[in-house]
Amino acid sequence: MDPRVIKFREAQDQAQAEREASFGTRYNELVEAVNDINYYGDGNSRHTLDVYSPKDAGDEVLPVILEIHGGGYIANTKAVTRIHAKYFASRGFRVVNGDYTLLPEGSFGMELQEIADIFRWIWENRETYHFDINRVFLTGDSAGGHLTLLYAMLQGSEKMRRYFNVTMPPVTIKAAAPTCPAFWFRIDPDYPENAGMNFFVDLLFPNGAEKELRDMLDVVLLSKESEFPPLHIIAAPQDDLLFRYDLILKEELEKTGREVEFDICEKITHDLPHVFNVILTDWEESIEANERIIRFLNKH
Repeated sequence: MDPRVIKFREAQDQAQAEREASFGTRYNELVEAVNDINYYGDGNSRHTLDVYSPKDAGDEVLPVILEIHGGGYIANTKAVTRIHAKYFASRGFRVVNGDYTLLPEGSFGMELQEIADIFRWIWENRETYHFDINRVFLTGDSAGGHLTLLYAMLQGSEKMRRYFNVTMPPVTIKAAAPTCPAFWFRIDPDYPENAGMNFFVDLLFPNGAEKELRDMLDVVLLSKESEFPPLHIIAAPQDDLLFRYDLILKEELEKTGREVEFDICEKITHDLPHVFNVILTDWEESIEANERIIRFLNKH
């Protein structure tokens, strides 16, 4: 394995351990959890999910959010989105916090199929966990935001489903809410200071990507053909990794005429780093951003 992948994973694991030590019990008193369910039954820890529900929800049928973590496509687990998922559960949703196979061990097609199969698991377990199967949503951050957008496009694109060979579940997502999402793979020669994004492009495609694959991962191109669901997209001006790109995404998606809300979050008392509302849920800015996500989803 590329030593850069190993080093990045180690750094992400350390950062997550520190967050867990500081905030790991946040919202525990407000939610009930069922952890580490294997959605394939294969013993692979990458094929596990957690279900969070509001405390004392009992048998009430509630809307469902599937949360997909980020990590540059190569790192992290569902632990990184645990607190964010619990926050949504504390606000009246049943939240499925899912894991998936990372790159380079897996592929984008594999990841999209795994997301589809988590939705299939939600369908098959709708009565056990009291999921409102008519109000199912998807959210993710950074690379998970890209997967969220890709799945939203896949849902409305037979061309994408054929290309990635994804078998869809009997569940339709009503809306999606990515945070600080990536949305394409391009080295930007006019923006060399963005070493972060250029690092991931070079790492994932050291010999370049075939045009067909590159196009099938480009949300801007996909949005012109796909009947995608309503989107609410969080972006932060202090996000040095992706904000400049997300402004391009904003401009292009707004041209489609479909329902897209761009929530460009402004500093109140904190500078807002990449995926701030996912990893720093107690900040005032994070609470307000997450409440706007909830209001958007509740409209659908």
